[in-house]
Amino acid sequence: MKLILKKILPPLAVGMILAAFFACASQASSEESRLPALSGFDQVERKDWKLTAVRLGGADTGFSRDTLGSEFASSFTLRFQGGMAGGRGAPNTYRSPFEQGADQSLSIQPAAATLMAPLWEPEGLKEHEYFGYLGRVYRWNIRDGNLELSTKGADGTEAVLVSSE
Repeated sequence: MKLILKKILPPLAVGMILAAFFACASQASSEESRLPALSGFDQVERKDWKLTAVRLGGADTGFSRDTLGSEFASSFTLRFQGGMAGGRGAPNTYRSPFEQGADQSLSIQPAAATLMAPLWEPEGLKEHEYFGYLGRVYRWNIRDGNLELSTKGADGTEAVLVSSE
């Protein structure tokens, strides 16, 4: 009897684990397929966006990806996927839940970020400013292939974050 149990239990346990795994995966994919496509946000999701400009009160702030330098080449990025927004500030990585609603409305919760201290900061935009802008986003738009996030500055001034793929 013990010999039979030693031979049967391990494959049986593996089979049960695999069955549970595939059942959960199947349930998750069927739940995702029931979610409605919301106003074209699929143009935005699962793409890596790099910040290219910040306009504050309709005027360009002078932020330029070209002047970031090689140490910040991968900074100020954004990706929306699975209900989370995330990317890299300067130098920290961050994640934040987001909600996309009707009429291109968008809300990004305050970011949870790593706590690395930069050896120096890029000119034109500080990481905490970037995170602040993201936390105040209220609308998204695609214009000329760029992602435009309407937001507000710390003082309430209208701002737009422009990102490209």
